[in-house]
Amino acid sequence: MKRTLFLAAAFLCVSRAAFASVDYCRVIDVSGKAEVLESGSARWLPLSAPKFLKGGDQIRTSGKSYAEISTSADFSGLLKLGADSRLEVLGEDLARFFLEEGVLMVLREENDDSPESRPAETVLMQILTQDLSAGLLSGGCSVSVTAKGTWVRVFSESVRVTPTARKTREAVQHDLPEGFKFFSARAGKIDTLGPLRLYFSDYADWQFWVRQCYERQDARSDEGMLRKQGL
Repeated sequence: MKRTLFLAAAFLCVSRAAFASVDYCRVIDVSGKAEVLESGSARWLPLSAPKFLKGGDQIRTSGKSYAEISTSADFSGLLKLGADSRLEVLGEDLARFFLEEGVLMVLREENDDSPESRPAETVLMQILTQDLSAGLLSGGCSVSVTAKGTWVRVFSESVRVTPTARKTREAVQHDLPEGFKFFSARAGKIDTLGPLRLYFSDYADWQFWVRQCYERQDARSDEGMLRKQGL
């Protein structure tokens, strides 16, 4: 019940912004043990790539495992669900996700569509947790859910962070710039912490993954050029 109420509140927090729909939500790589719970099913099944996801589907990983998801054919929208994590696809627009536990890294950039064709406040991807909503207009970040609350770390562009509204006051929206992190607590005396500067150690996992993302984009671009030339 609490989760349902939060999701409804989180959608209202971004109601002024338009949401971008994506072509598909596709698992492109799995390492270790991962499972999928399809919408309407009660049974978890082994997850392997490629696998198309739809609204209501959930995936989870165990220790030392991960799953990567693409939301665009040109790999401009990519997610990596880390070890011991659980993620649900929300809605048929395939651009909203609920991270119940664990770590999710997100890269969402403008693709070949003209930016002028979208409203200025278009949210390209939204990540929800029990503690906050993180909306990407463009850029890259990580969202980490712990027993104490949720961290958002911004590695490029900016992320719109809206902590869950407390009983004593309304939720306050933060446009978190590149190089900063933010914490929203689940319970306790400290509701939020930040914005704080990222430490050097915060970048380690991100730099390794984003390099792989750009190598994948470059390989796809090269393949497209060769096809056009008939090679």
